[in-house]
Amino acid sequence: MTNRAKGKRIAAVAGELNTAERIKAALGAVRADDRDGLKFLHETAPRKTYIQCDAQLTDTLDAAESVGLRLDRGFYEALARRWRGTFFVLGRRDRELDLDDDEHFAEACAAIADMMAMVRGAEIMADRLGFDLEELLAFSAAAGSADWKSIAERVADADDEMKAGLEALAEVFAEAMLTIWREAGGQAAA
Repeated sequence: MTNRAKGKRIAAVAGELNTAERIKAALGAVRADDRDGLKFLHETAPRKTYIQCDAQLTDTLDAAESVGLRLDRGFYEALARRWRGTFFVLGRRDRELDLDDDEHFAEACAAIADMMAMVRGAEIMADRLGFDLEELLAFSAAAGSADWKSIAERVADADDEMKAGLEALAEVFAEAMLTIWREAGGQAAA
């Protein structure tokens, strides 16, 4: 059999492969480092077209969900640190405070600062993307909570010195969340 005849026979067989068989053959070609075989399987694959919902819409909704879930995880973790530190100190009121109490109090204060940075960072992110904060965080359970509102009030009432320190941390948080947004294919509002 000539090379041309072999090529036609291989093309005919490749054209008869169903999707599962083609995937297995392609994975076998990858494993064997057979780039020509992989290219051939790709080129002989049936051409299909799909109609789908607007990808910008679905990608942006996926990005908003991802940001909301990650924000919730961080916010509730910081809230747990806050209460753990606070309750540890309050639970020891019957005696003199010691170094452990200072460490737990510092942990609670750091957790509050982290939550304030998350709230402010979410505001920065919403501004940059052109969304209202409520729109951007539609998938977040934390964003509508009483704890969130309490922390948002602290951010609004912070003095200038505290706001200056908070802004730097909030910027880091906003950039991290914007990276997640972009990687998920999220689009700006305008």
